[in-house]
Amino acid sequence: MAFLSWLLGDSETKEQKKKKEADKALKADYKNKKKHKWKDPREDDKFVCDGAKVECKYCSKPIANLVVTASLSKLQDKGWATTGDNNGAVNTPFEGVCKAAPGIQKPPCPSVINLLGWENVSDTSIDDWKALRKNSVNKCVISQDNLKIVHSGQKAELANVPFEIPNIEVEIIKIDTEYFTPLGIQNPVKPEPATKG
Repeated sequence: MAFLSWLLGDSETKEQKKKKEADKALKADYKNKKKHKWKDPREDDKFVCDGAKVECKYCSKPIANLVVTASLSKLQDKGWATTGDNNGAVNTPFEGVCKAAPGIQKPPCPSVINLLGWENVSDTSIDDWKALRKNSVNKCVISQDNLKIVHSGQKAELANVPFEIPNIEVEIIKIDTEYFTPLGIQNPVKPEPATKG
């Protein structure tokens, strides 16, 4: 039987097949780990900056980048988002069509979006406006639903910082034995060293 397998070109042994299966399993495990990238555990507590991702589930393209226009202050070298960034067409430029708008022909989102104002904002004032947080929401009049911030726009990256213990050499030049013993203990004969001043 082994001769027939060799003759037909199937020369893999059981060990080789097991090794191939193990390699496939390792590759699948690596792909799964690659999909699950690190997520910042403090993302939900963060302030929002220019480039944050805003979601409207009634838009045909539900994610838009927040464009900061009201504040000159910076957060990670980007505009700091505030309650002044409330113009739907300018600050949340969704590119799709509004599925919540009445009628058969659905209009582009920027032409109908009408926001009531940001809620769940921070008490922190930035250029006379309240700062937005990742859990801030803004209600749209057309859909009667909240636009939600799904990513703050801040970048947090893990870094490989090398840690080295410095090699410190100490050289004792002289111990004043009048006030201290050779072990560094204060001499009981003269309890207080003389100070200048």
